[in-house]
Amino acid sequence: MKTRIGTSFGLALMLFMGVFVIMLALDAKPVFGAIADVKGEAEPNDPGAESKLTVKFTNGEVGDGTADLAGAVDTITIALEDDIQVPSIIEPSTVTITTTRFSNDRPAVTGSATGTVVANPLGVNVVFDGTPKDDPYITLDIPDMEPSTATPGYQGIAGPCLALSTSATSACYSVGETTVTVVFRQNAGILNATEAEAGFDAAGLIKGRSVNVYTSGSGGTTSVGAAAAYTIFNPRLIEINDSTTTRGQTITVTGKGFANGTTATIWRDADADGTRDAGEVDLGQAEVGSDDTFTFSLTVSVPPFVIGSGGSGGAGNYINAIDGDSNTVVDGIDRTLPITDPAVVTQNIPEVTMQGSMSVTPTSAAIGDTIQITIKDFLDVTWTQTATGTV
Repeated sequence: MKTRIGTSFGLALMLFMGVFVIMLALDAKPVFGAIADVKGEAEPNDPGAESKLTVKFTNGEVGDGTADLAGAVDTITIALEDDIQVPSIIEPSTVTITTTRFSNDRPAVTGSATGTVVANPLGVNVVFDGTPKDDPYITLDIPDMEPSTATPGYQGIAGPCLALSTSATSACYSVGETTVTVVFRQNAGILNATEAEAGFDAAGLIKGRSVNVYTSGSGGTTSVGAAAAYTIFNPRLIEINDSTTTRGQTITVTGKGFANGTTATIWRDADADGTRDAGEVDLGQAEVGSDDTFTFSLTVSVPPFVIGSGGSGGAGNYINAIDGDSNTVVDGIDRTLPITDPAVVTQNIPEVTMQGSMSVTPTSAAIGDTIQITIKDFLDVTWTQTATGTV
């Protein structure tokens, strides 16, 4: 008996692995819970900001007839990371759902799919799970997706077509899949993670926060997550209150998205590459607070700052920071946004532009008196008299 069970299990495992290898070879997308192509995006994407959160996914693959979601019956659940702050109560009026195809419009019915109607969920239920219980799961009750009399019955969200159609008037023409877009408006009260995802990926790009989706039509147990390029990006930020300054002026440096409980070192990053190179001067340190931000007051001096900006008169006066977990900012890194592609989110390091100053002593004089003109922080050039006059 034990031998038979072992043999049966071995055959089943071999069959499963064989099917999986064939799917990989054909570049087929396995249907896990009839969900695919999950994407997430926040706007604004600043760490800790109250944002509009958009989640987009495909409700099944062509040929899978199990993904229909009935209005007033089925649900969509969106799972976010615990660092994304979700209120315990979300008003349905602050959430919208859009589908490119309705459930009464598939798969053989002719006529165009609408997909332009925006509906609010019947209800929104927020549950926190995990250990500790701080992972937010937001479940949306699917409404009548098209409440007018233009379409028959109580419209839900269609699954994919069983096969593509060659008729341009068919709901299964060309794509044959249903794209669902869920938008949590800014007044839904969802806050971006205050700390940016640590480190960079293998391509040197910033990482994002995960988002997972599952539906009651898939059994409500197996979720599908967004691929790395389609996660929610909240870039680490460094801001200064004044980018044009003179010697002796005090400016405020603010960092957002850094690791709390660590010490941030602020330095003049001459080439804006995020690396503390030899010869680059540390400007000071600041503790990163529990909200993953720091504030640092800096009095401008020459050196270490140089005259001009962007290399004129010397290397750039870029102000960067690195925390105790080695998180920093690299200037000019672009990450394509998953939903508003080709829009990008770009990491930028602020730069101080040094202005020259001129003073006259004394400030008042009679004709024939001698005055002294002091010029500071101008580029080393030859001065040319362009006009003469008598005061």
